[in-house]
Amino acid sequence: MLDVTRLRVLVAVARCGSVTAAARALNYAQPSVSHHLARLEAETGTKLIQRAGRGIRLTDAGRLLAERAAEVIGRLDAAENELAAYTGLRAGRLRLAAFPSALGTIVPAAAALLREQQPGVDLRLTEAEPPEALRGAIERTPGIAAVTPPVVSQDGQATMMVAYPATGEQDTATNALVDRLRNDVLPKDAYLTGPNAGNVTFANLIGSRLPPLIGVVVALSMALLLVVFRSVVIAVKAAVMNLLSVCAAYGVLVAVTQWGWLGHALGFPEKMPVTTWVPVFLFVILFGLSMDYEVFLLSKIREEYDRCGDNALAVRRGLAATARVISAAAAIMVVVFLSFVLTPDVSVKQIGLGLAAAVLVDATVVRLVLVPAVMELLGTANWWLPGWLARRLPGRPAQVSEPARVPAEVH
Repeated sequence: MLDVTRLRVLVAVARCGSVTAAARALNYAQPSVSHHLARLEAETGTKLIQRAGRGIRLTDAGRLLAERAAEVIGRLDAAENELAAYTGLRAGRLRLAAFPSALGTIVPAAAALLREQQPGVDLRLTEAEPPEALRGAIERTPGIAAVTPPVVSQDGQATMMVAYPATGEQDTATNALVDRLRNDVLPKDAYLTGPNAGNVTFANLIGSRLPPLIGVVVALSMALLLVVFRSVVIAVKAAVMNLLSVCAAYGVLVAVTQWGWLGHALGFPEKMPVTTWVPVFLFVILFGLSMDYEVFLLSKIREEYDRCGDNALAVRRGLAATARVISAAAAIMVVVFLSFVLTPDVSVKQIGLGLAAAVLVDATVVRLVLVPAVMELLGTANWWLPGWLARRLPGRPAQVSEPARVPAEVH
């Protein structure tokens, strides 16, 4: 499909003999004329102009296309009312027809002329779907309540109609309807706009990008922990525990906002879906906070293990030394994040609720219960690292001291 404007530019260049003169004749900027010519060559797949000294000249294909375009455009200008019924014209576009050395643009008013001058051309004309037919197709789509009559712009460059869904804005059926219209009903040169369509498009984009984001962040964090603590088990365990905190935040958000649990008490007026961008924002922030607590706890445990060589004793000492600090820091963060719930903006409420829930679960259940319990059960396997991997990691392995003898208690 070739643009009429680009064909007019080609005709102007053919008549004026240069890009500069054509730009003045059309009242266009010279770069705009060059851009139209380049796009026209890309669309036709044919070299239309070539350099000739300081100027340019049309190739044989360019001259042929310019002659045919001039004839067609002349007929179009003279038969505007006759051709107005074709949606392709009203959208400023013409259908393609191939001929031996170039591609041209044909409409019914000029078809007879080309058949006379190019008898060997395989000419195929396709009528564009009229707006009323498209309106009928939209109305017949399940889930559509009504469609307004098509409204054509004054210059005939666009046609607009408004479709009303039978379901509410927050209903999942509305999202499915948007996908159905875009994929199965509307032609490729039609655009589906509006708040619902925009939200669905953004949600689909976020949904497709969230798994790779989680994978990259988790992989990088595991690699860094592997270098710092020189333990495969510690790196994997930390990633799993951090994901548990993030999942807890997602679960609380779904329960409160979508299921309505304590929704009114927390300032949510009705059941609603989680805002599209909130899960991505929560994951990035929560994973960083959780990893901060994890590194703080593991650093002390590793220090004690390198000192005494006893895994159980190192876990107990590390937990005792860091529990108060982690709990105090988490309490401050929970209070700060819960203050977000007092704001009227629903998205900010969701962020505050998710962050507060995740930090509370992470600092109590995960960091002070699950992590020490798992490390106690795993024993010395916590610090397992294959020899071949140890030789490739930067840094030197820490020297573990011999377990110190604890004197027996005297009763």
